[in-house]
Amino acid sequence: MKKNMWIIFFIISFMWVMHTFSKNFMVDPTFQDFLAKKDEVLTNESLWILMIRLHIIFAIISLITGPLGVIKKLRIKSIQFHRWNGRVYVLSILLNFIPGVYVSFFATGGWLSTIGFFF
Repeated sequence: MKKNMWIIFFIISFMWVMHTFSKNFMVDPTFQDFLAKKDEVLTNESLWILMIRLHIIFAIISLITGPLGVIKKLRIKSIQFHRWNGRVYVLSILLNFIPGVYVSFFATGGWLSTIGFFF
């Protein structure tokens, strides 16, 4: 039962990564569809696009490295890999703070979306 939960966790993470990457870097790489739905006018659209891309990239790194960090067999087999993976995970979370705060000020969806991005 526990193994099945981990498998489901990995599948969901992988699917989310693939969906996010394809949607934002293949289907609408200039974010024109997304920007058309914005309630507010962006003062610097190119800065917002840079920040949202950084936010997405760091989130994808977190979604890839996070599940790898909890695989017991991988940790036992290669503690060095486990430690570097953990460093990359923590660094991606910390670096995501800056673009996350920036895009929070322009979040579509009201104050709840703004608070979600901010924290």
